[in-house]
Amino acid sequence: RMHRKVEAGRGAGWIVDGLGRLNRHGGVFAGIGLLLGAMSALPGFAQLLGPLAGALIELALALVFALLGPVFHAGMVSAFDISHRGGVPGVGQLFDGFRRPGALARLAPVVLVLLMVMIGALVVVLISMGPTLFGMMEDGGEPKPDQILALLLPLGLMFVVLFPLAVLFGWMVFLAIPRAMLGGVPGFTALRESLGAIGANIGAFIINFLCWIALMMVMLLPMMLVTMVFAAVFSGNGTMQMLSQMIVSALFGAVYAVAYTASMYQAWLEIYAPESDAADLAASVAVEV
Repeated sequence: RMHRKVEAGRGAGWIVDGLGRLNRHGGVFAGIGLLLGAMSALPGFAQLLGPLAGALIELALALVFALLGPVFHAGMVSAFDISHRGGVPGVGQLFDGFRRPGALARLAPVVLVLLMVMIGALVVVLISMGPTLFGMMEDGGEPKPDQILALLLPLGLMFVVLFPLAVLFGWMVFLAIPRAMLGGVPGFTALRESLGAIGANIGAFIINFLCWIALMMVMLLPMMLVTMVFAAVFSGNGTMQMLSQMIVSALFGAVYAVAYTASMYQAWLEIYAPESDAADLAASVAVEV
């Protein structure tokens, strides 16, 4: 098999060792994260165009950016790989997924599947909750108690069904992006074969997921505090409040994106990278037989 099996504890190690890679060329990775964070904040400026038009444009831009997310993550993976091999990455590596020969063609299937998943989730929401939501919109005002109760059951069912599927798909993309970018594997193949690697390393993936939940809680607390401070400082100035919230969100997104991609690259090294690249990893990494 192409993949290796690692100990469950490596799920936490992917994060710790991945962040350790920022010690080399940390300024470059900070620049990459800030550039990506600034780009992700751009849809928010559409709010300046008015309530309705701004909301529609913001939604469209956010959707486009979400779909291009795998390509930008691939660019960051490329930067980590250059650093790992002793080279000096640059901020422009963020766009390697677009400009490296053949990379975009391999990543396009990942983007396509992501789009299909998003459409599928939207269809499920509309089928299960649409009638009630539209009824609430037609009535206007505050939702009625029976309407709220009518939403609870489908909402609970969707969470039970869609949440595990979303986590599994996230894991598939987690492995498919670096494999398509660095391993030259077509996106559909990378996604399909990732299921075997996830099954062999399910313990590591569960621990990695739990660690990310804990990290997100730790990261969200200062973000909320800073947002509250800005809201108090710029009280009465809606434009400045909006801009400050966008800046905080961009910084949070930058930190998360770099940390997540560092973890992604570390997991690829341990599970998929050629033996010559993985030789210096922890002894816990063993080739699956």
